[in-house]
Amino acid sequence: MFAIDWDRQQVTCPQGVTSATWCEHVSSGGHDAIQVKFPQAACRACPARSQCTTSSKGRQLGLRPRPIHEAVHRRPRPTESGCRAIKFTGLTFKACAMAITQASEGPRSPRSRSDG
Repeated sequence: MFAIDWDRQQVTCPQGVTSATWCEHVSSGGHDAIQVKFPQAACRACPARSQCTTSSKGRQLGLRPRPIHEAVHRRPRPTESGCRAIKFTGLTFKACAMAITQASEGPRSPRSRSDG
């Protein structure tokens, strides 16, 4: 499992490699997103590479902003009433409702992207 250090804006892979870049951006769908990239050389030399990525450029992860990520992954699962409370912390109700829908589908690993 990948370990996310939100304060340092770094992710550590299961093999202990720390991400090289953390880029906050707006996705093509208009949502806030974070793209994390791991060092190309470290991924090429990794014994678990075939189980992690097929990209020749190294592993990449797509994350949601921290409040949404944590709402989706925490237990107990978010509820509609909990969403109303979260709304006051800065999340829109739509984003929280989306988190409820995704949470009902079960926990998911961070999205990965292979460009190779």
